[in-house]
Order: sequence, then C-alpha cells, then structure tokens
Amino acid sequence: MWIRTGNLTTYHDACHNDPKYLGSTGFLPALQSYVCRWNNTCYNQSSATDEFNGESSFWRRISSFTDSLSTILNDQRTSSYLSEMFSELNISTSHGDLWNGTIQATKDQNNFSQSIPNIIIKALFENPIDLANLHQSWFLNQTHNSLSNLAVAAQIYLASIQTGFAYSYQSDIDIQQSFCIAGEFNRTFSVSEKQVNETNNFLCYDLSAEDLKSFLISVQHQLDEQFLADVQSSTVQMPFDPSKIMHTMNELRRHLNTLNVNFPMDMSNTSISVSSLCGGRNDLSSSTDQNNSSNTENAQTRATRNASLFAIDWDGLESELISYNESEMCLQSYTITIGGLIKVITVNRPCRCVLLDQVFSSNSILNQFLAILRPILYGKIYYSPSNIHYDNIIKQINQTFESLDELVKVLRQLRLPMKSTLETYQFMCNTFSNFSAMCEQIPTYRRMLTLSVILTEFIACTELNRFESMNRESDMIKAGQNASLTNNFLAAITFMDDISNNASLPKHVRFKIRMTHDLVDNTFHTADRYFTYAPRTSVPLSTKYHSYTFIYLQNAIERAIISAHTGTNLSYGIETQQMPYPCWSSDQFVKSISRMLPLLMVLSWIFTVSMNVKDIVQEKEKRLKEIMKIMGLKDSVHWFTWFILCTTAMILTAILLVLLLKFGKIIQFSNIFVLFVFFIAYTFATITQCFLISVFFNRANLAACGAGIIYFLLYLPYTIVINYDAQIKTWQRVIACLSSTVSFGIGCDYIARFEGMAQGIQWFNLNKSMKPNDNFTVLYCIIMMFADSIIYMLLTVYIENLFPGEFGIPQPWNYPFKKSYWFGFDAQNTDQQQNDVENDQGDVGVNITNLSKYYGNKMALKNLSVKFYRNMITAFLGRNGAGKSTTWSILTGLIPPSSGTVYVDGYNILTDIKLIRKRLGFAPQYNILFDLLTVKEHLEFFSQLKGASKELIQSETEKMLIDLTLENKAENYSTALSGGMKRKLSIAIAFIGNSTTVILDEPTAGVDPYARRAIWDLILKYKPGRTIVLSTHHLDEADLLSDRLAIISSGELKCVGTTMHLKRKYGEGYNLVVELKSDENQQQDHNKHSMLFQNLTDVLRRYMFDLNIKEEHGDQITYVIKDDVEHTKVFPVMLAELDENKTKYHIKSYGLSNSGLEQVFLRVADEITRPEDYERLSQWKKFQNRLRKLFQTEDTPKNASVENENNDEHLQTNTGLSGKIVCISAGTGPVNTGKSPVEILK
Repeated sequence: MWIRTGNLTTYHDACHNDPKYLGSTGFLPALQSYVCRWNNTCYNQSSATDEFNGESSFWRRISSFTDSLSTILNDQRTSSYLSEMFSELNISTSHGDLWNGTIQATKDQNNFSQSIPNIIIKALFENPIDLANLHQSWFLNQTHNSLSNLAVAAQIYLASIQTGFAYSYQSDIDIQQSFCIAGEFNRTFSVSEKQVNETNNFLCYDLSAEDLKSFLISVQHQLDEQFLADVQSSTVQMPFDPSKIMHTMNELRRHLNTLNVNFPMDMSNTSISVSSLCGGRNDLSSSTDQNNSSNTENAQTRATRNASLFAIDWDGLESELISYNESEMCLQSYTITIGGLIKVITVNRPCRCVLLDQVFSSNSILNQFLAILRPILYGKIYYSPSNIHYDNIIKQINQTFESLDELVKVLRQLRLPMKSTLETYQFMCNTFSNFSAMCEQIPTYRRMLTLSVILTEFIACTELNRFESMNRESDMIKAGQNASLTNNFLAAITFMDDISNNASLPKHVRFKIRMTHDLVDNTFHTADRYFTYAPRTSVPLSTKYHSYTFIYLQNAIERAIISAHTGTNLSYGIETQQMPYPCWSSDQFVKSISRMLPLLMVLSWIFTVSMNVKDIVQEKEKRLKEIMKIMGLKDSVHWFTWFILCTTAMILTAILLVLLLKFGKIIQFSNIFVLFVFFIAYTFATITQCFLISVFFNRANLAACGAGIIYFLLYLPYTIVINYDAQIKTWQRVIACLSSTVSFGIGCDYIARFEGMAQGIQWFNLNKSMKPNDNFTVLYCIIMMFADSIIYMLLTVYIENLFPGEFGIPQPWNYPFKKSYWFGFDAQNTDQQQNDVENDQGDVGVNITNLSKYYGNKMALKNLSVKFYRNMITAFLGRNGAGKSTTWSILTGLIPPSSGTVYVDGYNILTDIKLIRKRLGFAPQYNILFDLLTVKEHLEFFSQLKGASKELIQSETEKMLIDLTLENKAENYSTALSGGMKRKLSIAIAFIGNSTTVILDEPTAGVDPYARRAIWDLILKYKPGRTIVLSTHHLDEADLLSDRLAIISSGELKCVGTTMHLKRKYGEGYNLVVELKSDENQQQDHNKHSMLFQNLTDVLRRYMFDLNIKEEHGDQITYVIKDDVEHTKVFPVMLAELDENKTKYHIKSYGLSNSGLEQVFLRVADEITRPEDYERLSQWKKFQNRLRKLFQTEDTPKNASVENENNDEHLQTNTGLSGKIVCISAGTGPVNTGKSPVEILK
C-alpha cells in the first residue's frame, strides 16, 4: 500500500503513425519513407497533409529545383550570361600565374605615422613584399581561408572601384600573434638573415599590438595603390576584364532569383542533417524509444531539426569514397560462431561498400541500423520452382533493381559536371564574394552534392543480380542458412502451384515468403509474448514486416502477378498506414502485481494449507477418523465438517485480502463483489485441494511438509501458461486450469489487464476476453475453480476408498460403477447368507471365516475361523501379540484382511462395511472423548453418527445416564470427569445408538473396583439382543461375564466354548486340600507323619480309586480329582466321612475347589515358536506340506477339533454350565505381530 502511494501511473495520448510508402510508389519515395519514418514515431493526432508532398519536402525541392533549372537553361539571355562569364573565368583561371602576389616598393620613415627607424624600414622594403599574404584571413576578417593571387588582384581592383569600401580586419592581439608567432612575418617580408632578428624584435616587441596593426594596414594600403598603378599601366596585357565579369555577375543574379524563390536553400548549417532529406522531420536522429510519452509530438511541433547527423565527417567520407575505383574490390570479413567454434568468413565486395560498412559500424546507432540493412543490400532472394511463368514474374520484379542500376549510372555521370560547376562557382564567389548573395548558398549546394554522392554509392552497393532459382524448397533453406551468415540472404519465395511451361498461370497464385526467423514475427501467435497496453510501434521488433522489407517484397510479387494476368502495369502505388491507437495509461504497480499476486497468494496460504492437511492427516494417524467411522460416521459428514471448519478460517482471510486489495488501492477500479466471488472460488478450490493432498499421507508431520511443496508445485504450470500465452489454445488452458492455482493466476492476470484499462473487472465484462483470439475470461476462471473444487472432492473420495492407507478396507477400482455402492447391499443374497448361518449355527452375530493377515512377510492371523453368537458375551482371550488387536482392526474395518472375511449380522465387511458400522459399537482400550462436549452431548453425538432417530436418542441418553449414575454430571465436560466416569462413558458410547454388535477392548482397564462393578452391571444389563465380544487380561472378569470363551495363540484359534467345559477339558479337575493337626513330636517323627498321609489317602481311594496326589508340603497334602459325574456323585459320602472322622485322621481342615480359568489359559495359550509359522510360505513349501499331509497316517486331534468346531449344534446360549466343548489341538501357530486395540488407536 505504501508503494501504491507513489505516482506510478502514466497517462498517454492517442498514437497516430505516419504512412509509409511501398516500392510501388517509386524507389526514391519508398527510400525516403523507409529512412525518415524509421522510428515509427507516435503523434497525438493524425497529420492533415503528407509532409513528403509538402512545400518543404525533399522531393518537392528537387522537383522545384529541376523546374527552375529548366527555366533558366531555356532562357537565351541567361544562357548568354553564363557562357560569357564562364568564358572569362576560364581565361582568368588559365592566366592565373601572371602575378605571383608580390610587389616591389620603396618606402621611408615619412610614409608611416609610427616611429620606426629608417634601418628597419629599409630592411623591410629592400626585397619584394608578398601583398597577397596581407589579403588572407589571418589579417582580413573574411570567410575564405585562402585566396589565390588572381583572387587577391581581383579583390584589390574591385575594392578600388567601390565608393566608401573599407576592409575589415582581425583584432590587434590576433594579428600580433599570427604575425609574430605563427610565421606571417616571414611570409610577408623577405628580410636578410643579418637583419631578420632585429627587424622582428622591433616590430613584435617594441611596437604595441595596436601600432603593429596600424603599420601593417598602412603597408597594405600603400602597396594596394602601387599595385593598382602597376596594373593600370599594363591593363591591355591582361586576358580578362574584371569589370566585365562583375557586370555579367550582376546580370546573372537577377535571373537566378527564380532559383532562390522556388528552391530556397537558406540553411546556414553546413553539416548534413536528416531534415535535408526528410523535409522538416528529423525522425531518425533520435536514438531513444519513440513509444514513450515524452517523445510524443503534436502536429504543431513537427518542425525542422537541423542537428548534425551522427557527428560523421561526411565530406571526408565522400572524398574517400571517390578515391576508390568503381570496380575495385576489397575483402570483408565476418566472425561467426558455429557449434562453439569461432570462424572467420571473408567475402569480396566493392571497396566503396566496405568503406561505408566500416564507417557506419563505427557509430553505435548506425551500426544497429546497418545490421538491418546488410541483408537488404546484399541478400539474395531464392525462388522455387523455376518455369516460364514464375521466371517472368521474377523478371518483372527484378526491373526495380535494373532501374536502380540505371539510376546509379546517371547519378555518377552527373556528379563530375556538377562538381566542376560548383568549383567554378566557388571561385566566382571567392573572387566577388562581396557582391553576390548567391555565394551564401555554396555550402548548401556542396552539402547536397556530398549527400548525392554518398547516396549514390550506397545504392550502388545493392545486389543487382538479386534473384536465384532453386529446384526444391529444401535447397533454398539450406542455401539460405549458409548465406545468412554473411548477410547474403534476404528471402526465399516458394510458389505453391507446381505448373509446367505449357500450362497457363493459375488465376489464384499461391506463394509463401520465407525469411530468417528473427526477421519476421512468429506466426504461431497473434500477440506479443508479454502483454502491454503500449501501442505496438517499437522498431524493429514491432515493425518487422516493414523494417525487414517483407511487405515490400510481397507487394512487388503481387503487382507482378497482376501484371502477368492483365498485361498492364499498375499506375498507382501503395501507401501503408498503421491503425491508430487510443489513449492509454501505464500503471507500473498493476503491471507488477499482475504477475506477483498469484505467487503472493500461494505463498501466503502455504502455511494454512500445510496446517489443514496436517490436522486432517493427524486425525487419520491417531485413528480418530476410523474410530468415528466405526461408530457410524459417514464420509460425507466427515468431509463436510472439515470443509466448514477450513472455510470459516479461509473465508475470513479471503475477505481481508479483498478489502486490502480494494481499499488499499492495489486494485482500484474492480467491483468488490466480483473480487469476493473470485476469491471465494479460489478458497473452495484450495480447501478441497487440501483434502485431496491429505489422502496421500499417513503421517501428519510428513503431510505438513509435503502439502506445502505440492501446493507450490501446482502453481508452477502458471508460469508456463503465461509465458506461452499466445500459443496455448483454449482447451489447453482449460486443462491447465485443472490446477486451481493456475486458474487463479490466469484470473489475476486478466483482472490486472482490466485495471490497466482503468476499467477493472465488473459484472458486465466478467465474460469479456482481453486478448485477440482468446476466448478465455475471468468467468471461465471462476467456473474452473468451482469445477476444480468438485473434481478434487470426487478424487478425494475415490482415492480414499481405493487406497485407504494403513487403516481401512480398500474398494475395487470400479466400485463407483457397482450397484451395491449406490443402492446398498443385495438384500436377496444377504438374506440367504443370514438364513444359512441361522440354520447351521443358530443366532450367529459375528462369523469369522478363514481370516488371515500378513504384515509384509509376517503372519499375524492364520486361517482364523470362529463364531460369536447373539444374546451372549464372548471373551476373546490371548497373550500379548496373539492377534486380538489385528482381529478387532479387521472386524471394525480399520485394516483389510489378507484373505478370508468376516460376516457381521450377515453382512460382509469387504463389501458392506458402511452398513456394518451402523450396527457396530466399539470401545477401544483408551477413552475417545472430546474436551468440549458434555456427557450428554457425547451420547447424543455418537447416537446421531449411527443414524438413530431423535426419540431413540433422547430415550437412550436418559436411560444411559441413569444406568451410569451420571445424571448429575450430564452437563459437565468430559475433562471434569474422573477416570472411572470417563471409562463408563466410553462403554456407554459403544452401546448407544442401538448397536447390535459391541466390541469392548479391556473395558475395565484402569478403573477402581466400584466403577468396575458398575461397568459389569452395564454390560450384563445390555446383553440381550446384542452380540458382545470383549477382551480382557482379568480372567476372573472373563469367567464372570462371558458365556463363551475363545482363546487364540500365535494367530490361531486354540479353543472355544463355555467356561465350565473349558475347565473340564483343559483343567486338572477338583483339588482337595487337607491340612493335618501338627505337634512337636509329629514334626520330629517324619515317618509317622508320612504314615498319616498314607492312611488318609487309603481312606479316600476307597471312594475314588484314581485319586492322585498332587503335592505334599508340611502338614498339607493336595489331591487331584477328575471332574466328571462318576467322581462328583461320591463327593457327599466322601466329605461326610471326613467330617465324622476328623479326630481319627488328625484332620485340622480341608477344602474342595475346581480348576481356575487361569490354569486353562496357561495350558492352552502357550506358544511354541517355529520359524516356518512366522513367515508366509512360498509356493514350493506349500506344495511340500501338501505332500506330507497326503502321506501322513497317524490321526491328530487337530482335525477332529476342527470338525467338532464346525458341528457345534448342541450349544446352549442361555447358560454357562452346559454345552459341548470344542477344542482345537494345541499345535504351534505363527507369531502374532499385531498390537492391542489400545496401542492401535493410540
């Protein structure tokens, strides 16, 4: 905003360019137009008249001069005067050596007013004095540097016959310096060597400067009188009459007034200027860019500029050019680089052309101009194919160059007589300069002659044998590439119709002109690569077709074709006029911000994008997302929630940016509501882009870094689009806009261009294009950003379902095209599956079938098959790493199985996981609670996730609060609850929402006994109608709560059944512990003590012959009794016997107990490590195992156990005291690398 306060906006007037003539108007007008209007200057209004045809134009002067000269030469009297004058002058010139400029005179002291000794005067006049030297410019104040002796004589004579004539002299000091120091003393007086020093010292040091000047003037006057007297006495001997010449000169001046009126060459500057050629417009002399407003001129300021052109000694150049013979050739070298090698190429050219090239190259401005002219002067023009019709067209074009040759010859022929006449005329003016104003025009005539000589030699450098035929276009290309290195290639013409000599010329002749790529505009685009509001007038980049003569050649070919068809030559020429350009403004700030705004926006939102992606991925990394999905969260609700959250923050940022851009005057003219819509579209696209980026990451920190990089990389295509803007088509631009940052960048560029027009983006120009051949608009950018939002969201959902990452079940690639995805499961197939399960097993809630899971090459589950029944609590037990957590993860859809599947209420987790999650409740090992939700809000929130009705939510919530005894804490945040209350709330969340299948992972972990008891009551109360599966490390809890137990080890199921039957199957039986009375004597008599144990044992064996002694320790002995009907039925009689004979058998006390669940767990869950069970077997090992099984003869309990598992039809579901035990042989299984559910969720 601070930068905006600076005056960075420049307003420019309209641009009108002068017309340019093509070659059809004539060579000289085309040349004048090409040179004089080279800079293509902008004017604020068009010119009413063409300056080239004005009164002051160069060619009008030439025409006026020609007409006046014709009038003078046709006048007999003027011709007589010229003949007479030239005759007298020639005579005087031929006798110019009759007087050597000296005169002998005798003077004494009396002849001078100065006090000069006679000895000095005698020494001075002893020898002849050079009178001619006293009439030179060092003494006389005259313009001519040197006068001949004859001119001095004429000057003395003419001065004598004029009344009141007086010479003008130099200053005293200048005369003294010239006479004493510059050597004019020795040139004027011939003093002997003996007296020269004395004489010189007296005149230069003894006389003052004023006295010296007076003395020399007196000498001149006296010698002039003596000269006139001498001449008067010898007049009859002179070959010319000066008075006659003067009379003829005066008469001639009267007739030359016509010349001065119609061709007024009154310029006093004797240097060559462009104004002398351009008729008052010095366009070429400016070396600055004419497109700037400071260079813009109006019609009233188009005045003549008389500045010297490029500070070159044109007279010296003319003399040096003439010093070379016309046919003399010189070598010109070119230094080129080919493949990194520097190579010097030499060509033969006329020495005059080489000299011009060297002189022009020495000037920086002319050197640039010459770089353009070299191909025009020397370049060949190739054409193909060659036949009689095309040759005739080329021949007619070549007539222009033939006429140039004739023009050069004529100009060279005129140069000699013009120069001779000018020299003679110069002599006349030197002689009679005080009598004719015409002498003042001599510098102008000389300048025109110099210009004509240089122009003639410049034209003579033009390649006359210009056209050369080629057989094929490829030959022209190859030849042009080689010739262009030495500026010997201009263009190649390809006639597209290949016709024979006998055929007629087509009415529509198609041809193409090929030039080197840097001499013509790129035809692949219609606008400059970098957009600007300035008119396209810069030379030569914006005027290549004119500057490099493409349009001249095209016009010549077309006129030749017309002439070939019509048989006539067109009598008119073509004048080209560039279209005017309206007034415009240049805002440097907007121009800069148009390119920087997209980048600044990307950079400003990189942090926001990174944090958004990090938060989304962090939710996935902590399994919060999957836990909520397990509890019934829909993908649409999940993403919509994140969209609302991100939109709230980013919309505020967008609003602030719009206000900053508008009221900070960064974007002054645009409608604020249009800007707001534009930024809203970009915000939506950015948010959904964050969603799309998040699906590729599973780690939050890595996602934060990667999101910023990806977000910035998606901006980079914008730089390509903007740099190749003119070449990119609309459909390509649409594809590029699939990146929202690219679409935003293009929109910013369009908005900046509207700002540059002082119009801004408005509702009415929202769909208006800003560039030629570009149908893309700001509206398209907005639409593309909204479309990007939809596309990104669809890709997010698709990729997330296809590659859910570490947690989640992947869908097949074509899942959007499946009926089940849009309309749910196949009800008929599901009902059939449910009926099959019920008919086979009863009311099965969860059916795990051949479930296997590999982590890399490690096995976590191996063909696990087990059923969990409805209205029952099943304890799923195992050691740490046995595979419980992996089973929970697969069952809840966190991870996909490697093989096998799970059916929950008849629905397959691989295909119907969304339906399963609506019926599933899950309580992980740790509490999933939100800090900013109350207890009641937690229950309501998770009920809504499962799609429960409002009535059910309200009733279940109130009921849960009562059952949990949390009525008083209903409005408290979760952070205000104790650990036990939080755990009860987590268990309640699993049951809420009418969950039919509930999975509890260590439900009472970390709670006090009171809360533990409350959780037990809650689980038992909500058991009816649900399939409850829990895992715990408290075996007493499992023994108390569970109806059935399933124990796994190393990823394999070991056994499953009721607790009583598992104890019978894997327990030791009943333990009878008897403690005997002890005294000091018995303790000392070990044999007697053993005898008492033996007597007791014999008594008991009368009831149970297979009674076994487990251990003896001190006074205590432990017996093991089998747990069966035969043994349990004798318990009353046996125990009564012990009660009646306690004293007899010395019994202090006894106790009878059954085997504990811990004993069963330790026996069944023991692991045997075998490496082959830990790794996925190769196909060869699998084949070997099949062969071993095929030839194995002994029966193993494993096969029987599996069969029994599959035939568990007598299972009682309402009691824990009966039912058939299903056992699986205790074979070794794979190492379980799975984690507990608590560890997974963390």
